[in-house]
Amino acid sequence: MEDFILEDTSMSLTLIQSLDTTQTQNTPFKWPEMELSANNIHLKNNEAHFSGPYARTNETTFKPNNLNFQEMTFLARDFNYKPKNFELIVDETVFKEASGLILKQLAFNAQVSDNGASLNDFTIVLNQSIARANFEMEYENIEKAMVNTANSKLNATISDVSIATKDVQKFLPQLQHNQYLDSLSQYSITGNLEVSRESEKD
Repeated sequence: MEDFILEDTSMSLTLIQSLDTTQTQNTPFKWPEMELSANNIHLKNNEAHFSGPYARTNETTFKPNNLNFQEMTFLARDFNYKPKNFELIVDETVFKEASGLILKQLAFNAQVSDNGASLNDFTIVLNQSIARANFEMEYENIEKAMVNTANSKLNATISDVSIATKDVQKFLPQLQHNQYLDSLSQYSITGNLEVSRESEKD
């Protein structure tokens, strides 16, 4: 496929009953037997509403069981999938959510194979918070890695992190009336993080 384009559309999905998560099965990961590709993916100015049973919209608190996205844009390129290989470059992702959540930018370069995965040039700007990251992982095969990561090699760098206290409170409503966090509302949590782990086989 050369280009996939979707503009100015609206969609809605409502679950009429809660999903039963008490019973789980450890189904081994299998690569879907298909091949897909697109030079450009262009989704612009779309709307989507996803809700569960008894969901209510809250304009101050993020509710994962009632999501109302406006002005959604997703621009990507060089999408390729076949068993044991996935590639995608995302140049821009933005949306507004009814709770006041505003994704101003999400971009990355993702690659996944049967023996490694990487997420490079990852950038996210969410409300007043921002972070950049690079992630690389090596493993014997993806099926074993999804069951046990002990034999995987990991390198991750998270830089330019700035998390606004108000954004934390929006995701964690139990902290919205926390006096300590309220006093820090004009400040941001900043820092950098590097993570490196060798495979237990090494």
